[in-house]
Amino acid sequence: MVKKLVQRIKAWEKAKHKSYERPIETDEDRARAQFFAKWIDHGFLRTRWTNFVQIAPGVYRSNHPHPERVEGFKAIGIKTLLNLRGGKLIPTSLLSAEAATKHGITPITVGMSARAAPRAETVLQLLDVFETIEKPFVMHCKSGADRTGLASVIYLYEFEKLPKEVAMKQLSARYWHFKWSKTGVLDLFLESYFKRHEETGISMRDWLQAEYDREATDRAFRKG
Repeated sequence: MVKKLVQRIKAWEKAKHKSYERPIETDEDRARAQFFAKWIDHGFLRTRWTNFVQIAPGVYRSNHPHPERVEGFKAIGIKTLLNLRGGKLIPTSLLSAEAATKHGITPITVGMSARAAPRAETVLQLLDVFETIEKPFVMHCKSGADRTGLASVIYLYEFEKLPKEVAMKQLSARYWHFKWSKTGVLDLFLESYFKRHEETGISMRDWLQAEYDREATDRAFRKG
């Protein structure tokens, strides 16, 4: 009974979120998007708390910035805004992308998941973006904790060549990522790659294409 109730609540919340996902074409659309961003997407919590940190030269991480913060990015020379949230019509994403374009910042989206093992094609896309992205750039998800933490680890380990112990600090309670939660599957994903890289020297790109098994990673995480 309780499980079914929880499932119904989740389904209702998902449908409610979907009802807000539409292009911003009218004043009514904009008002709905702003309401969603502030209240339904918890933007009011991100007014003072930003999770904004520089992790490498020209590379910053953050939670989802509201348009006023995006305008502030221009003042520090940010060239690109990398959104790691899925769903191109999420109102919060539309508003921040619109603000970025207005202020001469290029918006890019790589949709990632926080509670499931990453898709190989998504991480490959992220690697492609990291190879070509114009700096300085800011990457973000919703809270700047899990998806942003994963991307930050990948960037520091693969592109800055930092030790895994240093890179993994980006995926920690310091940024509100908790390994014991469902998002701990991201830690297992990285640990699996680190193990193979240390054993064989295989690159992340080659590992993703030749060895990585997303379903097996999810199963292993569920078994604990």
